[in-house]
Amino acid sequence: MESWWRRIAAAIGASVVVVAIVLTVVASGPARTGSLAFLGGVLVLGALFAQRTAGLNRARRAVRLWLAKRPMAVAVLVAGAAIAGAVVIVKWAPDWLASTNDLTPSEAAEERGRVRTALLALLAGLLAALGAYYTHRTFGLNRAGQITERFTRAIDQLGRSELDVRLGGIYALERIARDSKDDHPQVVEVLTAYIREHARWRDRPSEPGSRPESPGPAHPQVEAIRALERVATGSQPAKSTSAKPAAERDIGDRGDLLEPRTDVQAAMSVLGRRDQLRDRSGDYLDLAGTDLRHLVLVGADQAHLEGARLAGAHLENAHLSWARLNGANLHQAHLQGADLHSAQLQGADLRSARLDDASLNWAQLQDAALTEAHLERANLYGARLERADLMGAHLEEAFLQQAQLQGALMQGAHLEHANLNAGVHLEGARLDGAHLEDADLAGLTEVHLEGTTFDGTHYNDATKLPEWFNPRAAGACRAEDEPGSLTPCG
Repeated sequence: MESWWRRIAAAIGASVVVVAIVLTVVASGPARTGSLAFLGGVLVLGALFAQRTAGLNRARRAVRLWLAKRPMAVAVLVAGAAIAGAVVIVKWAPDWLASTNDLTPSEAAEERGRVRTALLALLAGLLAALGAYYTHRTFGLNRAGQITERFTRAIDQLGRSELDVRLGGIYALERIARDSKDDHPQVVEVLTAYIREHARWRDRPSEPGSRPESPGPAHPQVEAIRALERVATGSQPAKSTSAKPAAERDIGDRGDLLEPRTDVQAAMSVLGRRDQLRDRSGDYLDLAGTDLRHLVLVGADQAHLEGARLAGAHLENAHLSWARLNGANLHQAHLQGADLHSAQLQGADLRSARLDDASLNWAQLQDAALTEAHLERANLYGARLERADLMGAHLEEAFLQQAQLQGALMQGAHLEHANLNAGVHLEGARLDGAHLEDADLAGLTEVHLEGTTFDGTHYNDATKLPEWFNPRAAGACRAEDEPGSLTPCG
């Protein structure tokens, strides 16, 4: 409401300045001098008003409160001001402003008539502008009321038991977020809260050393979800799906599901394709500890998860190729078997994350924190890992051909049986204490290893090293060496 009062005050001030300028232009002689003085006074008062805003704000609030309690008095004041203005413009203003020196009575009357016509036109323009302003304001208030009603109805739909009704509520919230910039943050908060509540991870006992669940036939479910979205948005005719039985299953026992609940998938899709420019500064998607296994958010414009909080989330076998996860918090997240092809993970926190068997080919992982992360058998072909922190990371049997690891911190990393044979850039990387037993580095050139450190790096007879490379001279040690030898691995 304060902003509306400021706009009204600015409009009145601008109108007064325009009137003063018009009077200065049309007047002559003493009247022009008076108009100039009036214009100067208006500008001075404007400057004083700008300096005394704080005090005037308090006075304005007091006046507004007084007027709100006396609507009849306001009506009388407005009517009186309008009548007084009309009388001044029609009766006296033409005599003040018209230049009638050396004119006959008839010519003087014509001059006053022209001035009166100009003033009436100016008044009509001001009234039209004021009417347009209040029409716009009324339209805005009506629209805000409609959006509030739609928001309330959508929230009510989210609490219903029928899947189609909940989907309608989710897509109604998406439409509200598009129609109203002011309501966009609230829609995001409601949907993230809905996902946290309806896709909460509930620990289940598991055997030590168990392998990740198999991906299974995910594509039919993905198509079913897409079909439901098309039906809700009206973009294409309805298509029959068979995703409902799994979607309606109790989330307390979801161990055998091959897709997330349909409503959870829909809510994540809405969040993924939202207009991120409308997010409030400092806001992030809080999805920590959620169960989003087999989630499908494919495409840079469909997976806006920048800065999202996904710590401890379960995203096993999720489809997140090209997803935008820059700066996301994925600490101890479960991403076994996930498809992160070409995903943007610059600066992401992946410490102790589980990325076993994940597909990270061409992923952007510059400056990412991967300390003690599990990347066993991961596909990192062409991945960008410049300056990434991989200290103590597990990269056993990982496929790292064409990977960019310049300046990476890999002290103590486990690269047993890893494939670094072709095109891997390790310039300036720190491999001190890393484990290269049975790893394949045979195709690396001197350029690829320029500035790389190997102090205490472990290798064995099965490690394939370039013919030109002398591991002992670089400070590495053979795992077969006994303590007390020239280069012990102790």
